[in-house]
Amino acid sequence: MNIKTRIIINLIVFVLLLGGAYFVYQSLSVKYVPETQSEPENVNRKVAPNFTVVDVNGYDTELSEFAGKPVVLNFWASWCPPCKTEMPDFEEAYKKYKDDVEFMMLDLVDGTYETFETGKNFIKKSGYMFPVYFDIYQSGAEKYNISGIPHTVFINANGEIVFTYTGAIPGYVLIKNIEKIK
Repeated sequence: MNIKTRIIINLIVFVLLLGGAYFVYQSLSVKYVPETQSEPENVNRKVAPNFTVVDVNGYDTELSEFAGKPVVLNFWASWCPPCKTEMPDFEEAYKKYKDDVEFMMLDLVDGTYETFETGKNFIKKSGYMFPVYFDIYQSGAEKYNISGIPHTVFINANGEIVFTYTGAIPGYVLIKNIEKIK
């Protein structure tokens, strides 16, 4: 073989290897879901800020009412497609852990895109049984600096934030973090 043929063969092999590496990277990166999006567990935990929301009957409720119990706090809205995709996983988790963990599904009511009635109707139509609260004062969103939804916060029985997740949380990540706080 002459030198030109060897160079061409090596170039073809290099391009095939590069293309194969790109294909493998793309297929693996689609399947990868980060299990953590917040601080590592060895840092000092922040105390969960208290806030006031309204329950489905229109009565004020505060996070502090659940002191001494672990809490799963989820910020959502009925117009949010990723929020809707994670709701069945929250419903299943609620059914399994409702005796050990408090669930606060916080509908972010802004009075324009989301109202008390649209959120309430969405939950009723969907048949969800988990407890729904309405952040009509925006105090929960403000205290937790919510800039995107869905957003989930896991709070242990000591009132410390253990883990946060922004985006539609995969079911196995939801369960794994409930197990950490219960």
